[in-house]
Amino acid sequence: MKRIYFIILLLPFLLFSCIDSNLDEIEAYHETQITSIRDTYYYFNKGTSATGSQLLDKGNITRSQVTIDKDAATIVVGKATPAAANVDQFDQTKVVMLLNLSTAATIEPIDGSAKLGVEADWTAGKANKYRVIAADGTSQIWTIIIQSYVLN
Repeated sequence: MKRIYFIILLLPFLLFSCIDSNLDEIEAYHETQITSIRDTYYYFNKGTSATGSQLLDKGNITRSQVTIDKDAATIVVGKATPAAANVDQFDQTKVVMLLNLSTAATIEPIDGSAKLGVEADWTAGKANKYRVIAADGTSQIWTIIIQSYVLN
């Protein structure tokens, strides 16, 4: 009986040690790219609803207005357009911007730049800088600028 318990306890160690051998090592991703800026951004406008909560609107970024230079690590948005219905309530310091990154990469704002995915300052002409970190630890500094907001 002791022999059976010993074999049962030993069996998982033998199986898992065999799995480890003969496996190719997977290469960690090394890309540090911002692949695109979302074509919709969100902003909290200056108005409030009847219940007192802050209103959220969405604006558009036309793909033809976006220039991504991978060599210079820059993204320039020529024009971004806030929602026409509440254009008088638009506040450039309360914009929520979203980006797409290389597989398995992470991003962090540097030098006081706007945080991503939360309300932040995306004032026209302001250079926002980000460190994109690949899965293998390499990094690259990117700069994103909204040149202007076109108020329809």
